Amino acid sequence: CTNHKVDILLICAGKEGKFSLEDAACAGMIINSLKDVFPVACQEADANLTARLLYEKFGNNILEILQTSQHGRYLESIGLEKDLKFCSQLDFFHIVPIFRDGIVSI
Repeated sequence: CTNHKVDILLICAGKEGKFSLEDAACAGMIINSLKDVFPVACQEADANLTARLLYEKFGNNILEILQTSQHGRYLESIGLEKDLKFCSQLDFFHIVPIFRDGIVSI
């Protein structure tokens, strides 16, 4: 990204405008993956640092993150445990969406 002067923006959707544990941990995982490749681009702003530290607490145990989160617990309570397991898979898809001129594409 630095060779092409492209910004990387991570947007956490949250839930109903509120903080979401799983979104922040996912952002932390992405920041952790990028920090060695693009050290200048991943400056440690407080939000970046918080997300990365949250991810480091769980490591790659995405299922645990989901099961710990408020919404993950809700999904389990209505019988959607299999959805959490599916969503906890790492590198299942090998695509990256691009946002350009107000349009998201892959």
